[in-house]
Amino acid sequence: MESKLDRRRVTLYSCLVLTLCGCATSSRAQQDVESYKNSTGCIGAPLEDCIKNLRPYMDNDQMRMALKSIANNSTPDVNGNVSSNRRRVFISINLDGKIYSPLSLVEIDYSDRGIVNLISIRLPWSPSLAETEAQYDRTRIYEATSLAIGANCSALKDRGDFYRFIHNQVKQPRRIEKEHEKYSWKTTYLSEGKWIGICGASMMYDTFSEHNSRIYSSKNLNGNSSSSTINFKQ
Repeated sequence: MESKLDRRRVTLYSCLVLTLCGCATSSRAQQDVESYKNSTGCIGAPLEDCIKNLRPYMDNDQMRMALKSIANNSTPDVNGNVSSNRRRVFISINLDGKIYSPLSLVEIDYSDRGIVNLISIRLPWSPSLAETEAQYDRTRIYEATSLAIGANCSALKDRGDFYRFIHNQVKQPRRIEKEHEKYSWKTTYLSEGKWIGICGASMMYDTFSEHNSRIYSSKNLNGNSSSSTINFKQ
């Protein structure tokens, strides 16, 4: 027998599809890249509201993939049950709004009632070596934070103050791991910070880098790759 919670899931995702597909556009690069200024935040919000915040940073294909992932998560198994393990969505967004900008992978965890309790956003450029405001601007960490916790957060009132907060507190590593694979030229590094409170939520910064001779090329003479993620939870 279908439960009230099952019916709610069907209603929630049906509304999500109708609402978000109705405002679909052909290219993220043609949209206003300042949509973060109106973000109501993802943490603690219904999943559909979180997706609305991210929608301006997705093209049609990315949006369809996100909706398909959400629908698959809510599809019952052969016993009619929806596994609690299927409450995670991966979405690609373009925080820069430029055609050739690297996409940012977003990971969203949500409760059985569709409330977002964790969101991780991979930044298009790493803040690890950022020192100046211009360098922090390029990372889009300010925009990512606005999308995650809401543009009205007091910590976001001044970009300079926010960047100093990131630089002096959030970016400081708490744990660093190095691993070298035997009989290979691959070495990986993980630097992880600590959870720090911000506007009723908690944020943490981590970066993963790799040195691998197999990714050596004329454009990557050192064989290095790196990715940085900003994480938020309730």
